[in-house]
Amino acid sequence: MSAKHLVQTCLENGIRKGYKTGVVEATGVVSQHIFRKFGFVDRFEAPYKTFTFQGKPVFSSIKDHHGIILMDKALI
Repeated sequence: MSAKHLVQTCLENGIRKGYKTGVVEATGVVSQHIFRKFGFVDRFEAPYKTFTFQGKPVFSSIKDHHGIILMDKALI
């Protein structure tokens, strides 16, 4: 099953169950691109380079992705 098919199936299932909004935390450029193609809108971004845990930059090795993005889409 492709990523696009999986997203489409999840959206259809959410609509069928009466959900009004779809929410996703997209962690990389590929998933962010796919969700944008389905009409998801960026709401908040947490850049990997600024995230620390106990004072350490735990995601500093991630170079090809800017950060995690909270996205949503109205399902009605």
